Amino acid sequence: MKRFVEMMLMSVLCALFLCGCTGVEAEKRAYPQVIAVDRVEDENLVIFGMPNMEAATGQDKSGEDNQASTLVFRGSNMKEVNKMYEETQEKYLDLGHVNVLILGNGILKNDMWEQMLAALKQEPTVGEDIYVFYAEDVEAVLDYNGNQVDSLGDYLLGIYENRPYHLQKKGVTLRQVYKTWYEKGDLCALPEVTIQQQGYLQIKE
Repeated sequence: MKRFVEMMLMSVLCALFLCGCTGVEAEKRAYPQVIAVDRVEDENLVIFGMPNMEAATGQDKSGEDNQASTLVFRGSNMKEVNKMYEETQEKYLDLGHVNVLILGNGILKNDMWEQMLAALKQEPTVGEDIYVFYAEDVEAVLDYNGNQVDSLGDYLLGIYENRPYHLQKKGVTLRQVYKTWYEKGDLCALPEVTIQQQGYLQIKE
């Protein structure tokens, strides 16, 4: 049964991540900056964090609702999750702007991260310089996208990069994750995104 679930995860993650050049016009694409993957109560959970593209490009028009949003999909298997996206979303999924990947506790405990990495490796539009995090509650963290910050991806990126050089954190990139996986057959330690009592996000390394 576990092997079956792993195969389903692999096949549909490939379908989700294999989003190369297809000639789809820019305005007909969805550009998530954050992807969160987890397994909760025997269901696969995939969350896409969409930025406020108008605000990010300086084209935000007063009076229009252009808030960032999240797309949440749950399914008994990943094939069902993929089908839900295709049936409910009009825009083509373009992963070329993803800058943050967040892994939940469920996918790590079930050792499904290897299948996910194998699928990601086949997607040329997902850069290896994106940052990888762990979160105990990926839904709570992704809820910040559009509610607390305009773009969760830019926010987490800024914690690492928008500091004086001597204060910058290194972070863990997808490239480093691949390297540890290939060399040791294991997942390297990931920084954890947590929610503090004051309501702000913090990265624990």
